[in-house]
Amino acid sequence: KTDSASHIRILDELVSELEQKRGMPVGHTKFNAMIETPDAFFRIHEIVKAADRIVSASIGGEDLALECGFQPTGEALLYPKQHMIIAASAAGVMPIGFIDSVAGFGDWDNFRRMVRRSRDFGFMGASCIHPGQGAIVNEEYTPGPEEVAYARKLIAADDEAKKQGRGSFAMDGKMVDIPIIVRAQRLLARYKAIEAREAKALAAAKG
Repeated sequence: KTDSASHIRILDELVSELEQKRGMPVGHTKFNAMIETPDAFFRIHEIVKAADRIVSASIGGEDLALECGFQPTGEALLYPKQHMIIAASAAGVMPIGFIDSVAGFGDWDNFRRMVRRSRDFGFMGASCIHPGQGAIVNEEYTPGPEEVAYARKLIAADDEAKKQGRGSFAMDGKMVDIPIIVRAQRLLARYKAIEAREAKALAAAKG
């Protein structure tokens, strides 16, 4: 939870000193910048760029809603969360969380739909408050087989179009140009990174 870029920089210095004392590489410890106050919200662009060890940003919806006097509903939090996603993207850090409140977890089907919708808005991961949420979050934030296959199809078609000197082409009744190809490339990169992390975790578990 942070209110300003200067707060992050102070913490960055303190953690760097602790890392050095413990023989750890400086920067080993990563930060998630959580925005939970009105002041922090209006400084979010500075906050997410305040230290290289910041890897993600999120909105503390319940706290921000309390401080602002509105209810922590998806509708009320839509603007601050979208703003955070844009600011995080501009800084090159991951926007994490959900588009709606995480407090309600009794209806798992509804929770899954909400996580899927959150990914459509640009969230790339989330923390959970209940063990039952973990599997759903991992599944929904991981590109599915159909998405991966379609991304590969797009990239293959783009390669063929380039050979013909074309910068855009039609596929499945839709125009395909650079933003769509870049999105497909990023999806595949994300999928490969998740696969690599899972393989590393499996190898570590086997000893």
